[in-house]
Amino acid sequence: MFNNIKLSAFLAFRSMMKGNKSTMLLIIFIMSMVFVNLVFINSIFLGVTEATNNQVINSLYSNVVIEPKKDEIYISDVYSLEQKIKNIPGVIGTSAQYVTGATLSFEDKHGTFTVRSIDPDDEMKVTTNHNYLIAGKYLSRLDRNEILLGKEIAGGYGGDIEYSSLGGVKVGDSIDVLYNNGVKKSYRVKGIFDANFIQTNTMAYISQKEMESVVGLEDKASQILVKTRDNGN
Repeated sequence: MFNNIKLSAFLAFRSMMKGNKSTMLLIIFIMSMVFVNLVFINSIFLGVTEATNNQVINSLYSNVVIEPKKDEIYISDVYSLEQKIKNIPGVIGTSAQYVTGATLSFEDKHGTFTVRSIDPDDEMKVTTNHNYLIAGKYLSRLDRNEILLGKEIAGGYGGDIEYSSLGGVKVGDSIDVLYNNGVKKSYRVKGIFDANFIQTNTMAYISQKEMESVVGLEDKASQILVKTRDNGN
């Protein structure tokens, strides 16, 4: 067997030395590209996928999303359900939210975006958006006439979809919000955030109490986000 290997290596060497050097270099280049494609490109895609998953978990949906039963609009008896969930081993926190569409207007600009309501104390346990304020302050539980905007809504902060933004809203400005149920209210912009994830940056947040006054409901939610100690279990 050793002699066979030596003979093969000798014949390969002689073939390369007598052959066309340009062809040999081309073969080496192609083999190198195949190696890069197999190893590095796959690693890049895995890295992008992992980064996207982390952004979805950290800024948008956390680890688990509980939704209403089939043919129902809201989850009922939210407080009691959250207490049960928090007692499950491995659960770090929960955040009940109302989620609705609304038309936001500022001066001559307007656009349709998603508005979520949160209890800020609960929300900070399940997402990291409070760490990414680029202007102003985060919401507090008692805020009733204030709103938090993603940078893609506010505009003027180097967003990816400036053309559909409100054109440069600043902290302290007043914007109008027309909800899907016909209720229209004005809010002072309390803060603007950039979560480095476009889906999150196209959302606005108000307090849970404020949204309850808009929809006329209590102890209900469109979804409950659940943060767990470990991902994937």
